[in-house]
Amino acid sequence: MKFPRLSREEGWSILARFVSEVIGTFLLVFFGCMGCIKSEYIPNDRFALCFHFGGAVLLLVQCCACVSGAHGNPAISVGAFFYGILSWQMMLLYILAQVIGATIGYGFLLACVPRVLRVDPNAKHGLCVTTIHPEVYFWQAILLEFFATSALILVCCAVWDKRNSNNFDSVSIRFGLVVGSLAFYLKMHSSVRHGVKCFFAEILGTGLLVFLGCMGCSSTVNSITSPLQASINVSLVVMMIVQCFGCISGAHINPMITVAACVYDLVSIRLGLVYVCAQILGATLGYGLLKAFLPAYIMDVAYNDHGFCVTVPAKDITVAQAFGIEFIITSVFVMVCCGIWDPRSATLIDSVALRLGFTVGGLVGIAGSFSGASMNPARSLGPALWHMDFENHWIYWVAPLTSSLLTSYLYKYFFRSTLRPGSVSAI
Repeated sequence: MKFPRLSREEGWSILARFVSEVIGTFLLVFFGCMGCIKSEYIPNDRFALCFHFGGAVLLLVQCCACVSGAHGNPAISVGAFFYGILSWQMMLLYILAQVIGATIGYGFLLACVPRVLRVDPNAKHGLCVTTIHPEVYFWQAILLEFFATSALILVCCAVWDKRNSNNFDSVSIRFGLVVGSLAFYLKMHSSVRHGVKCFFAEILGTGLLVFLGCMGCSSTVNSITSPLQASINVSLVVMMIVQCFGCISGAHINPMITVAACVYDLVSIRLGLVYVCAQILGATLGYGLLKAFLPAYIMDVAYNDHGFCVTVPAKDITVAQAFGIEFIITSVFVMVCCGIWDPRSATLIDSVALRLGFTVGGLVGIAGSFSGASMNPARSLGPALWHMDFENHWIYWVAPLTSSLLTSYLYKYFFRSTLRPGSVSAI
């Protein structure tokens, strides 16, 4: 491979960029890691750690951006190469400079910081050694790093965009805030990580409920699904979802169950709002997938009057009757859930998926032909949104909501016991 001959000015420019990346990465590691030191007299919390690291990035960009672009990160150099603003030779040179700068920076940190400050007796690894949190799985760590790096590269691409060529005065501040924010989110408290897991579990669970549940109720030219078959299919879908996600989020997959759990003091109101948002999003996505995979004549409004799987009262049922039916069946469902959550049932969890599945299937089989047996506003909202059909839709929000609140409060204050499991006979 033949390399072009460089002029003296070009050679000095490349050397300056190389040295700039060494110095910039040195500053990032030295000051960024120094800001993460914790001790009895330096009580750095998570916000302070991220603020210090963001400040180190601000310093790096402010000092070196005019020379080398202040990458300070091999991922950014690779992104710059694919964006077309850095040759592959310079990309490799940048990465080499960054490795050298990071190594020297951490070496200086070890030399300057007393041993008592750089050794955490509660940590298994050294100061600023990046490791996976014990509660985070390997694949979760990969996804977190992937999305965080993607966000950082997107910001870089926006800065490199020619349309932003006149907006360079605040680049260092923007990068400092971006990196600090990403570090803050990735260093989330375990309770926040739990909320994120529950959010995605509820999205998947509710999406599967609508996708598989509604698909199990569909009929084709050659196969007609009876109400009994539909109720059995729904019960089996609920069993599968509870079995999959019950250990993660409790597999609520229903805003009314989340409301009852909040009343029952199992879920905080803030986490409950996260659940409800996830359920609505999951139901909407699940029905969208259903429209993409099922034949058009099944989903067609003309074929089903109100659109496939849109919950509406039967033609012979009045609004008041539909409201009463939804109120009562939701109350029964919530009662079953409260019985499962009761401390006296703490050891009786092996068959929870079966019990919930049969409960939902039974209620759907009983009331489905009259009110639609929704018991789940998210499940009703998904099809209604896609078909823009909200006729009497309020029933499937107001009836389950009032029923859930009333039933869970009554069970909590009249039936729930603080007795330990196995002590029911002592009542």
